[in-house]
Amino acid sequence: MRRASASFVVAGCVAAGCGGSSVRDLEAVTLSPPAGAQAAGQTGTRRSTADPPSGLPRFRLEPRAGDTVSYGLTVRSVVGEPVTVTGSRGQPDDEGVLVAERVLGAPVVVAPRGQATLRISGRIAGCAYDGQLVAVRPPRLRLRTADGEAEQQVVLPGRIELTAPRRGQCGSG
Repeated sequence: MRRASASFVVAGCVAAGCGGSSVRDLEAVTLSPPAGAQAAGQTGTRRSTADPPSGLPRFRLEPRAGDTVSYGLTVRSVVGEPVTVTGSRGQPDDEGVLVAERVLGAPVVVAPRGQATLRISGRIAGCAYDGQLVAVRPPRLRLRTADGEAEQQVVLPGRIELTAPRRGQCGSG
């Protein structure tokens, strides 16, 4: 009996997204690709939890090292209070090719259970990927609510694939 209730708690925790960041004030609704990106169909069949969900729109872009790239992300508040998006925390060692450095126009207030469109902007780095096709990682948004400051990684409702700059295009190789 005790084992069954423990399994139920673990299953419920997994379904609710426990672990990692506990802040889940926003969810993604739509994704607008960067300027110049080409439609590349949809994501394929999901074969593992590491794969994106099936049927999401895909876009491709071949930026140069140092370029600034931005994309639109419409988010919805899932809480009954305003959520203010104050920015994005870029982590160059952890973000792949696009280092999401800011949210243009921040702070952006998302009304209780309302929607707002964010413009996530960053610079192209990732020369270590040397020409590989790399998906943009979900942004880490900085939030302010009545409870204080927090961060939330918002899963993108689509896939933006960037061709990483070649090492020789980065200056320091």
